[in-house]
Amino acid sequence: PVALTLIAAREPLLPAKLSGPGARPSVAAELEPGMRAYAIGVNDISGVGGHALPGDRVDVVMMRNMTPEGPHKVLTSQLVGQNGRVLGVDLNADPTSTKAEKPSTTTLEVSVKDAQKLAIAAELGSLSLALRPLGASDTEPVAEVASAAPRARGQARRARGAAEGSRNILRP
Repeated sequence: PVALTLIAAREPLLPAKLSGPGARPSVAAELEPGMRAYAIGVNDISGVGGHALPGDRVDVVMMRNMTPEGPHKVLTSQLVGQNGRVLGVDLNADPTSTKAEKPSTTTLEVSVKDAQKLAIAAELGSLSLALRPLGASDTEPVAEVASAAPRARGQARRARGAAEGSRNILRP
Protein backbone atom coordinates (compact mmCIF):
# COMPACT_ATOMS: atom_id res chain seq x y z
CA PRO A 1 0.00 0.00 0.00
CA VAL A 2 0.95 3.62 -0.61
CA ALA A 3 -0.08 6.66 1.43
CA LEU A 4 -2.62 8.73 -0.51
CA THR A 5 -2.34 11.77 1.79
CA LEU A 6 0.22 13.08 4.24
CA ILE A 7 0.25 11.10 7.48
CA ALA A 8 1.60 12.73 10.63
CA ALA A 9 3.74 10.91 13.17
CA ARG A 10 1.61 8.74 15.49
CA GLU A 11 -1.50 9.34 13.38
CA PRO A 12 -3.67 6.24 13.00
CA LEU A 13 -3.40 4.56 9.58
CA LEU A 14 -6.95 4.66 8.26
CA PRO A 15 -7.94 2.67 5.14
CA ALA A 16 -9.09 5.87 3.43
CA LYS A 17 -5.52 7.22 3.60
CA LEU A 18 -3.91 4.15 2.01
CA SER A 19 -4.09 2.69 -1.47
CA GLY A 20 -4.88 -0.91 -2.22
CA PRO A 21 -2.17 -3.57 -2.49
CA GLY A 22 0.26 -3.34 -5.38
CA ALA A 23 -0.35 0.40 -5.95
CA ARG A 24 2.44 2.82 -6.67
CA PRO A 25 2.76 6.42 -5.53
CA SER A 26 1.11 9.06 -7.67
CA VAL A 27 3.17 11.77 -9.31
CA ALA A 28 1.52 14.31 -6.97
CA ALA A 29 3.08 12.49 -4.03
CA GLU A 30 6.52 12.95 -5.58
CA LEU A 31 6.31 16.77 -5.83
CA GLU A 32 8.41 18.91 -3.52
CA PRO A 33 6.51 21.65 -1.65
CA GLY A 34 5.73 24.64 -3.89
CA MET A 35 6.43 22.71 -7.09
CA ARG A 36 4.14 21.58 -9.91
CA ALA A 37 4.13 18.74 -12.44
CA TYR A 38 4.19 20.11 -15.99
CA ALA A 39 4.03 17.88 -19.08
CA ILE A 40 5.54 18.88 -22.40
CA GLY A 41 5.12 17.15 -25.73
CA VAL A 42 8.30 15.56 -27.01
CA ASN A 43 9.38 13.07 -29.65
CA ASP A 44 12.36 10.74 -29.91
CA ILE A 45 14.65 13.65 -30.83
CA SER A 46 13.36 16.49 -28.60
CA GLY A 47 13.03 14.01 -25.71
CA VAL A 48 16.80 13.25 -25.73
CA GLY A 49 16.39 10.02 -27.62
CA GLY A 50 14.33 8.49 -24.83
CA HIS A 51 17.29 8.62 -22.43
CA ALA A 52 15.69 11.04 -19.94
CA LEU A 53 14.25 8.82 -17.22
CA PRO A 54 12.36 9.59 -14.01
CA GLY A 55 14.76 11.19 -11.54
CA ASP A 56 17.04 12.69 -14.20
CA ARG A 57 17.52 16.46 -14.52
CA VAL A 58 16.99 18.36 -17.78
CA ASP A 59 17.08 21.84 -19.26
CA VAL A 60 14.29 22.96 -21.60
CA VAL A 61 15.23 24.77 -24.82
CA MET A 62 12.77 26.64 -27.04
CA MET A 63 13.48 27.06 -30.76
CA ARG A 64 11.46 29.62 -32.64
CA ASN A 65 11.27 30.70 -36.29
CA MET A 66 11.29 34.52 -36.18
CA THR A 67 10.45 34.87 -39.90
CA PRO A 68 7.76 32.27 -40.67
CA GLU A 69 6.59 34.10 -43.79
CA GLY A 70 9.91 35.33 -45.13
CA PRO A 71 12.14 33.64 -47.70
CA HIS A 72 15.05 33.51 -45.23
CA LYS A 73 14.67 31.77 -41.89
CA VAL A 74 15.90 33.40 -38.72
CA LEU A 75 15.83 30.86 -35.93
CA THR A 76 16.35 31.65 -32.27
CA SER A 77 17.06 29.29 -29.43
CA GLN A 78 16.43 30.19 -25.81
CA LEU A 79 16.82 28.30 -22.55
CA VAL A 80 13.42 28.53 -20.83
CA GLY A 81 13.97 26.13 -17.93
CA GLN A 82 16.99 24.75 -16.11
CA ASN A 83 17.55 21.77 -13.85
CA GLY A 84 13.99 20.40 -13.98
CA ARG A 85 13.53 16.97 -12.42
CA VAL A 86 11.94 14.39 -14.72
CA LEU A 87 8.93 12.95 -12.90
CA GLY A 88 7.76 10.67 -15.67
CA VAL A 89 8.03 9.81 -19.33
CA ASP A 90 4.66 9.07 -20.90
CA LEU A 91 2.92 7.07 -18.17
CA ASN A 92 6.14 5.71 -16.65
CA ALA A 93 6.85 7.40 -13.32
CA ASP A 94 9.00 4.57 -11.99
CA PRO A 95 12.42 5.92 -10.92
CA THR A 96 13.85 2.38 -11.02
CA SER A 97 13.06 2.06 -14.75
CA THR A 98 16.09 1.76 -17.02
CA LYS A 99 14.22 1.20 -20.27
CA ALA A 100 14.68 3.89 -22.92
CA GLU A 101 11.54 4.39 -24.99
CA LYS A 102 10.28 6.72 -27.70
CA PRO A 103 8.55 9.34 -25.56
CA SER A 104 5.57 11.49 -26.50
CA THR A 105 5.34 13.42 -23.22
CA THR A 106 7.75 14.16 -20.42
CA THR A 107 6.50 15.41 -17.07
CA LEU A 108 8.83 17.76 -15.21
CA GLU A 109 8.83 19.15 -11.69
CA VAL A 110 8.89 22.94 -12.01
CA SER A 111 8.01 26.05 -10.05
CA VAL A 112 4.73 27.82 -10.76
CA LYS A 113 6.64 30.59 -12.56
CA ASP A 114 8.52 28.06 -14.71
CA ALA A 115 5.22 26.34 -15.57
CA GLN A 116 3.95 29.69 -16.85
CA LYS A 117 7.14 30.23 -18.87
CA LEU A 118 6.89 26.76 -20.39
CA ALA A 119 3.25 27.31 -21.35
CA ILE A 120 4.14 30.51 -23.22
CA ALA A 121 7.24 28.97 -24.77
CA ALA A 122 5.26 25.96 -26.06
CA GLU A 123 2.96 28.34 -27.94
CA LEU A 124 5.81 30.46 -29.31
CA GLY A 125 8.00 27.66 -30.63
CA SER A 126 9.08 24.05 -30.21
CA LEU A 127 10.51 22.70 -26.96
CA SER A 128 13.39 20.24 -26.57
CA LEU A 129 15.04 18.67 -23.56
CA ALA A 130 18.77 18.70 -22.82
CA LEU A 131 19.85 15.98 -20.38
CA ARG A 132 22.08 17.23 -17.56
CA PRO A 133 24.98 15.24 -16.09
CA LEU A 134 24.24 13.24 -12.97
CA GLY A 135 24.61 15.48 -9.91
CA ALA A 136 24.80 18.75 -11.88
CA SER A 137 22.52 21.29 -10.24
CA ASP A 138 24.14 24.54 -11.30
CA THR A 139 22.13 27.07 -13.27
CA GLU A 140 23.64 29.88 -15.25
CA PRO A 141 22.45 32.80 -17.31
CA VAL A 142 22.51 31.80 -20.97
CA ALA A 143 22.17 34.24 -23.87
CA GLU A 144 19.69 33.64 -26.67
CA VAL A 145 21.28 32.18 -29.80
CA ALA A 146 20.10 33.18 -33.28
CA SER A 147 20.84 31.99 -36.80
CA ALA A 148 22.28 34.36 -39.43
CA ALA A 149 20.12 37.41 -40.11
CA PRO A 150 18.17 37.65 -43.38
CA ARG A 151 19.53 39.82 -46.16
CA ALA A 152 16.66 42.28 -46.46
CA ARG A 153 16.82 45.10 -43.91
CA GLY A 154 13.10 45.21 -43.21
CA GLN A 155 13.01 41.51 -42.39
CA ALA A 156 16.03 41.82 -40.11
CA ARG A 157 14.40 44.68 -38.20
CA ARG A 158 11.11 42.75 -37.82
CA ALA A 159 12.95 39.60 -36.71
CA ARG A 160 14.99 41.53 -34.11
CA GLY A 161 11.84 43.19 -32.78
CA ALA A 162 10.04 39.86 -32.50
CA ALA A 163 13.05 38.27 -30.78
CA GLU A 164 13.23 41.11 -28.26
CA GLY A 165 9.52 40.68 -27.55
CA SER A 166 9.98 36.97 -26.78
CA ARG A 167 12.89 37.72 -24.47
CA ASN A 168 10.69 40.11 -22.48
CA ILE A 169 7.92 37.52 -22.14
CA LEU A 170 10.23 34.73 -20.98
CA ARG A 171 12.51 36.82 -18.78
CA PRO A 172 12.66 35.48 -15.19
